Amino acid sequence: MKHRLFFVLAALGLLCACRDAVRTEGTAQEGVSLDSLWKRCVDLRVGAEGSRVDVSDCVRGVPMPILVDSTPFAAADYSFVRVNAVTGYELCRYGEHALLEIEQGGCEYFGVTFRWSYNAVGEEVSDRQLVRRALLDTRQAGRYCGPMGEDVVRGADTLLAVWSAGGDVPGEEMDFRPSADDFYYKVRLDSLVRFSDAAVVAVRYVWGPL
Repeated sequence: MKHRLFFVLAALGLLCACRDAVRTEGTAQEGVSLDSLWKRCVDLRVGAEGSRVDVSDCVRGVPMPILVDSTPFAAADYSFVRVNAVTGYELCRYGEHALLEIEQGGCEYFGVTFRWSYNAVGEEVSDRQLVRRALLDTRQAGRYCGPMGEDVVRGADTLLAVWSAGGDVPGEEMDFRPSADDFYYKVRLDSLVRFSDAAVVAVRYVWGPL
């Protein structure tokens, strides 16, 4: 009787262990590599058809790299591509677990998006924490953005002030500098997307005529 009870308990223990193993395997996240995030960025870019954009009335020149030559990103894992006369992309690795893509474009206005792709983001990391990380990273990257760096820092500080006050960073545009010379200066949190153990956060700046 004791032997029979022992085998029954052993069988139940083995069954529970198998179920636990299946449950753990089923909930485990597959890590996203920086290489796959890089490919994702490239795949989402404007296609070749964008080259047919009418630029005859544009008031700004062709896109040029925003990150200055002294940036530590230019040494490795850096690319710049101009997809048409008004749109360009810079892409670089930023630290061990992040990519930075800077999209620029516009005709009568000028828009720049700092798109941060992070991997190794655990489930315990909240959306608010990701927003703060992206804003701080944007502020830091502003140091490498040449003449427009001051505006990049101002915009990040504007959104960080809202975040620090406990508010949700709004999706609508906010003034990061008073309008001057018939121009406005706007910034907004453009998007936040999570998948697997990765997240993408975009911060968008727009300069344009009133």
